[in-house]
Amino acid sequence: MEKRQAGTSAPKPSVGRIVHFGSQHMKGEDPKPLAAIVTYVHEDGKVNLTIFSSLSADTYHHPHVEFSEKLETNKWTWPPRV
Repeated sequence: MEKRQAGTSAPKPSVGRIVHFGSQHMKGEDPKPLAAIVTYVHEDGKVNLTIFSSLSADTYHHPHVEFSEKLETNKWTWPPRV
């Protein structure tokens, strides 16, 4: 049975899982999802991510990112099921 995040119905993250990171390119704009890979899970449930740019081949490392059930700026969420 898959473990759940505290206080949510969402699965707990684990290293290697693909998630979405909410990126805001311009102030006041709705966040856009960027693909990211979980590289570390902290005891408090926050994760370190490697985030893939939608504009170049660059990647970014973002530590201690909080979970959100919906896409929010500078937080991670699970991709929607299609």
